[in-house]
Amino acid sequence: MFVKGKKSKPGPGRPKGAENQKTKEARGIARKLATDKTYQINLLKRMREGTAGPMEPCIWQYAFGKPKDSIDLNLDLTKLSDEELDQFEALVKRVA
Repeated sequence: MFVKGKKSKPGPGRPKGAENQKTKEARGIARKLATDKTYQINLLKRMREGTAGPMEPCIWQYAFGKPKDSIDLNLDLTKLSDEELDQFEALVKRVA
């Protein structure tokens, strides 16, 4: 029974943050493939030939995670005009 202000025990099901079973299986398969020496040799060959398909990055991302995108902004905003600051602000709003 629900009592206001009192936490209840979690019910059945997957705990918060736990991976789906199919996701675990897919990640395991991708890791197995990505760490296979024969696959790596063939991948290098395909990359040199320019024939590596769009699934190649997907396999690596699934196996090891997507790399974080970061942008280093060392800007001196004091040197910008009001118009340039307005343009910069609009750009930041579009990206965020």
